[in-house]
Amino acid sequence: MAKVLEITDDPSGFFYVDGMAIRRRPETEPGSYPISFRVTDGSHVYGGSDTIEIADGGYGVDTADSGYVWPGVLANDNDSLYRLTSLDAADILTADTKDIYFPAPQVAQESITPVTRLGSKLYFDASKVPYIAAAGEAAFTRLYDDRKLSIEGPASGLAGAETNPRLWQISGATTTDEAAAYGDLVNGLRVASSGQNYQRIFRTYTASAVSGTTYFAHALVRKGTSATASIRFRNGTTSTESTAIVTFATGVMSSTAANAGSVSNMFALDLGNDYWWFGGAFTLIADASSITIGVGPESVTSGEDVVVYAGQLEPGSRQSSIIPNITSSAGVRAEDQCLLADKAIALFNRTKWTMVLDFVPYKRTSTENSRVFGVEGTSTGDRALLYARSTDGVYQFSIFKDTNSIASIATALTATFASRIRFAVSCDGATLRTSVNGAAVQTATLTDTVPAFVAGRIGATPSGANYYNLLRNEFSIYDGAATDAALQALSAIS
Repeated sequence: MAKVLEITDDPSGFFYVDGMAIRRRPETEPGSYPISFRVTDGSHVYGGSDTIEIADGGYGVDTADSGYVWPGVLANDNDSLYRLTSLDAADILTADTKDIYFPAPQVAQESITPVTRLGSKLYFDASKVPYIAAAGEAAFTRLYDDRKLSIEGPASGLAGAETNPRLWQISGATTTDEAAAYGDLVNGLRVASSGQNYQRIFRTYTASAVSGTTYFAHALVRKGTSATASIRFRNGTTSTESTAIVTFATGVMSSTAANAGSVSNMFALDLGNDYWWFGGAFTLIADASSITIGVGPESVTSGEDVVVYAGQLEPGSRQSSIIPNITSSAGVRAEDQCLLADKAIALFNRTKWTMVLDFVPYKRTSTENSRVFGVEGTSTGDRALLYARSTDGVYQFSIFKDTNSIASIATALTATFASRIRFAVSCDGATLRTSVNGAAVQTATLTDTVPAFVAGRIGATPSGANYYNLLRNEFSIYDGAATDAALQALSAIS
């Protein structure tokens, strides 16, 4: 005779029996819960009691068919919480009604969205100290306080080979090697004014750029005795310069006349302990056969200095992460290939599913439909994707089958640099629903069955194109279609 497990007392009502296991319901709140149980094994009866400690909430949501479901995938980057259903991918694909129990087992981040990389990149810990993430290492940064997964593609590629500051050329300045490291950055260079108004270290790039081309220059420095630091952008053909200047006392950025190029999108970020990351976009007003960027103190007082730890130039109007060249080797843009594991992809092949993606958008190529997220079938004509449209930057979610759109929803939001987005979408086999940042739910009727998907990626197409640099806060997939109220609640930014 098989053993039988029973719950004899459960004041909370949060627990139930599944075979010989006691499981929590998804609506269970954190707390301590007394429970009593009994096991009958033939003529033998065993009893016991315990107090079950629940440390986290259930993350459950109501579904349109009056059910209550929870994530088969939960990647909460802020809280370092990663859970993945114990069902294997085959079971997820073939058993639409099979329960996904929560809490799902805790796993490492790479079990959900494994990250591979072509090179190293810089990230910041909770104290804003920079460290180097090696190839294949997920880069979690606290640059903006909350812990986030940094995802970048080669659309943020560099204008040319980058080297550490000690290998840059010198103009109108005196330099000394800085003994103190800044995290993993060990090649700091103290740059001091020699009384000129153009003191700097500089790097020249063969650009062959036409008028109207935009580059972004930025640097990582430590305040010295100079009250200001600058990045100078020089057109090698016309011998003209434009300058972006940070005043350390206020963090205010200013610029000079647009001699070499107009200056826009300037930023200055105080990292603490006198360390600063600053820069700006420069748009050429004349053709250039070469471009030079220079970094140093914006001071004509001899001896006033700043310490330069890194600096780079890249095409486009926004910055990407610093490439940490701690040797003399050329810089390699650290493409993050953030793929979806097979279980995550399998959940999108259920008839009903809900996805949440919380992210902060950064650099993208405005001439492309920049891909925030996407899954594809064996043919790229079968796909579901969230992207920023190239025509107007509007975020849109679409499902295609045989290259034909079968459902599409354009949101009311446009891609805005560093503006957080929390996007929720559900599919029940008949209707697509979306909500963004807690806004009212939008719907679209599916005109065909949803195709099967075999690959997925965040920040690009699965094959690597249409890149969108972003910082990820959360990525979750539920095993049912949320109600409108639940979907709106899921997308609300807390």
